[in-house]
Amino acid sequence: MNEFVRPRFVPVGPAEQARLDAERAIVGKLNPGGLSARLIEASVRGDRAFGSMRIDAAVQLGRVAKTPEGYLRGDAIITRTGVFHYQNADGSIRRELRHPDDVFSKASLDSFKMLPITKGHPTDQIVSAGNARELAVGFLGENLVIDGAFLIAPLTVTHADAIAAIDAGQRALSCGYSVTLTDEAGDYNGERYTHRQINIRGNHVALCDLGRAGSAARLNMDAFGR
Repeated sequence: MNEFVRPRFVPVGPAEQARLDAERAIVGKLNPGGLSARLIEASVRGDRAFGSMRIDAAVQLGRVAKTPEGYLRGDAIITRTGVFHYQNADGSIRRELRHPDDVFSKASLDSFKMLPITKGHPTDQIVSAGNARELAVGFLGENLVIDGAFLIAPLTVTHADAIAAIDAGQRALSCGYSVTLTDEAGDYNGERYTHRQINIRGNHVALCDLGRAGSAARLNMDAFGR
């Protein structure tokens, strides 16, 4: 399946509402006191697909702080399990399951450790040893935490231009990864799916604007005194 799949926004059902509630709870943990926790967007967020590559809609980031060196360091929800909605070229909806057995498998988790952080998604290329020096502006840590349906990772942003962009409003993260898509169909937590993602392998995590993810994706800027 090689066609470009455009984002699709659909109404929230019971299963998705449960996920949104769970995400709010995780946000509360990442933002003690809830002073800067944002409302989660009340919709199923559309994600982009091209061939075997996936670019997730951005998810809630936790509190970040500046280190003595001027880096930004904090925690983020980088991905989740559940049914992701994609719109095919003919307008039909494809619902891809990201099952915990696949998202949280050892091979998948290992692939997300120490991933490069990029400023925007690379254009028509993956991040590799050949271009990481030009593209990477930081990195994820190794101590990933599974919390319910969510995967949380420590992160460090090291480049001054990326830090300046975050300070100017580019405060979201979007995960880029590869998958093998199967034709499995069924029901997961009360929500139908038409395909299943397996062999999930992380490639990079991009700093991006808030467009598709709404206010839920805003970086907690309390560390900047805001």
